[in-house]
Amino acid sequence: MVETDTAKINDDGSIEFKGLFVYYYSNPESPDVKKYCVPIYTTVKLDQVPWRWHDVKSSDDLVNPVWDTKLNTWVEASAKTQTQMLAKLQDDLNDTSKKIATLQENQTKQDASDKRLDTLQQMQLTLTNTIGQMNGQINSIASTMKQVVDGLNSKNNSAEPSEPMEGSDKND
Repeated sequence: MVETDTAKINDDGSIEFKGLFVYYYSNPESPDVKKYCVPIYTTVKLDQVPWRWHDVKSSDDLVNPVWDTKLNTWVEASAKTQTQMLAKLQDDLNDTSKKIATLQENQTKQDASDKRLDTLQQMQLTLTNTIGQMNGQINSIASTMKQVVDGLNSKNNSAEPSEPMEGSDKND
């Protein structure tokens, strides 16, 4: 057995620490499971622990503890534990609620756009009908004017002047 001021190594290889403060580092986002719960020993008591450090030890019944930032406690790292499943379901429910709200907002906008489009289509149909009516009236006026012009032309062609007009000379 080896003993120092701060630690004692037992014959079985276990270490006992004296006068040390223990903090626990946990990175739940790490792909390395070894970083889920790492004890950190120091001779200094920290008033505030750094990010991802915790001064609370995980429960001894947790096989692979990891700090859950949403629950603010240690949980089993397995995704099959009830706490983890509930946290995942809650996240999924929140995501689904946000998506539903977004879809409802988009549907409201789409309905307003559809209403504006229907109004524009009705206006275009009215304009098309009005233009069609105007074309019919213009064609009718053009036909009437053609008849008047044709009538005047045929009258002028068939009639010979009986007397010369004033100021005109027959010898011209």
